[in-house]
Amino acid sequence: MAYSTENGFPREATLNLKMEGERLSWAWSSDRGLALIENAKISGDEMRFDLVRKSNYDEIAVQFKGRIEGGTMKLTMQFGRRKSVEITARKAF
Repeated sequence: MAYSTENGFPREATLNLKMEGERLSWAWSSDRGLALIENAKISGDEMRFDLVRKSNYDEIAVQFKGRIEGGTMKLTMQFGRRKSVEITARKAF
């Protein structure tokens, strides 16, 4: 998925979803590394999840919420008090 930060910097990331039986595992990967998804909740077409992005210098908590519409996810990504970022993700096969 591609998006722009509030400062206009382009970013790309991959959200990997994997279902094993009834267990759902998620991971977010980008040029800043890999982060495991926590507190994931899906209800109908609504979804929420959190992650903590870690680097050598800091840890940043990120919250996501949105909905699934066919093969597309429309998400809002929130970094602390910064302006939220809208993301549209498409399923990759």
